[in-house]
Amino acid sequence: MQKYLLDENLSKRLVEKLTPVFSVITHVSAEGLLNSFDNEIWNFAKNNNYTIITKDYDFFDMSHLYGCPPKVIKLNCGNKSTDYICSILLDKFKFIKIFAGSSNCYMEIF
Repeated sequence: MQKYLLDENLSKRLVEKLTPVFSVITHVSAEGLLNSFDNEIWNFAKNNNYTIITKDYDFFDMSHLYGCPPKVIKLNCGNKSTDYICSILLDKFKFIKIFAGSSNCYMEIF
């Protein structure tokens, strides 16, 4: 089962909204990682088998530099509401599951 970690640039309210579909999903704030450096979040995700969901390009760079794990899902939707972001993730869940089982380290969602 894939686990997902929401970066701090995404609302922690997404956890409750996405849990019915994503099953295991948490937010950096619930893991004591709020205001942490990206490398700390990266290492937490790597050591605990999480895929990072973010709007931050820094994780894209880290993915190219270090490979995976962790896998990274980059949302390219700009400054949108939590409901909008939730709907994107739910709409793309089929593709996210395919990505989770692939050898790819990085996925962008538009």
